[in-house]
Amino acid sequence: MNKNILALAIAGVLSVGLAGCNSSDDTTASATPAPAPTGTALATPTGVAQNEFMVATDFTVPGYTSNLNGSSDTLQTAAVDAAKTQPFGFHKLVATGYVDNGETFGWIKDKDQKGLVFADGSKYICNGTNQGVGSGLDNSSLIKQADGSLRLVAQFECQVGAMYTAGIDQDAVTGALSMKPNTLQFIDQSGEFGGYTHCAGVVTPWGTHLGSEEYEPNARKDGQTGVCQQR
Repeated sequence: MNKNILALAIAGVLSVGLAGCNSSDDTTASATPAPAPTGTALATPTGVAQNEFMVATDFTVPGYTSNLNGSSDTLQTAAVDAAKTQPFGFHKLVATGYVDNGETFGWIKDKDQKGLVFADGSKYICNGTNQGVGSGLDNSSLIKQADGSLRLVAQFECQVGAMYTAGIDQDAVTGALSMKPNTLQFIDQSGEFGGYTHCAGVVTPWGTHLGSEEYEPNARKDGQTGVCQQR
């Protein structure tokens, strides 16, 4: 895969599977608290694979061992008393270069919302393959809105910083997610000083997207070259 792949369903399913709930009003702590799940964090690829979401990591949950392998698309779960294999799977939700609603996902634009192009006329798409100008999609937030609908907010680690948003459809029976046609939009940041090189982000407790910058811009010129420093 060379395109930006969003496997949002993986994180969502894992978080549901590893979380518990307690409907009791009793605030007394349990005498024997359940062991906390342990495991390694989902790895972030580097280099040319930065634009792919590949998962290969082990998780340990009390009473179970599991391996989530992006190449097999299968979550294998072995219980203490019996081996089990649970189909897991994931699918590509969207990739850079996706065209909808007159927009191209990941196309970098200037303050006037004009798409930037290279000397050869090709679009400057932040996909991690343009040498020296960015590493691709860095964060995406899946947000449940007040009316119950889902919306994707994605930000890119390229200069200048770009963000896109789109509606997400969810199958009422299977829960599968898909891009909602005619909803892709470029987020104009020019009124708020724009973006520089977007990095990590998170969905806040209030159901909004919170993004960050990879580093702060530095507009001072280098004393020898006369070129503005990147940071």
